[in-house]
Amino acid sequence: MHKRTNAEIIAEAQQKLKDQGNDIWNLSALHRETGFSRYTLRKFRDSGIKDHGNKGKRQELTIHTSFESVINDTMKHGNHNAANIFRRLQKLGYPGGIP
Repeated sequence: MHKRTNAEIIAEAQQKLKDQGNDIWNLSALHRETGFSRYTLRKFRDSGIKDHGNKGKRQELTIHTSFESVINDTMKHGNHNAANIFRRLQKLGYPGGIP
């Protein structure tokens, strides 16, 4: 499923306003159409519509990443005790420790 970007949401709302014969930067009307605050819409109007700086970046892999399935499986079977889970991970080669 494609998640719409801010630019797409605003462009659709502006097209709707244009079709109705209204100003495409009418902040009150854009707010009603998009749900964005008027403050946010002013920022978009004045400096351009930009997506979040981390958009599209993948999450960094950590030591825990390769052990997530073991942790999830253990918890799914009702064992939520952190010490028991930690001992099980150590047996499987987990290199981390207790802070």
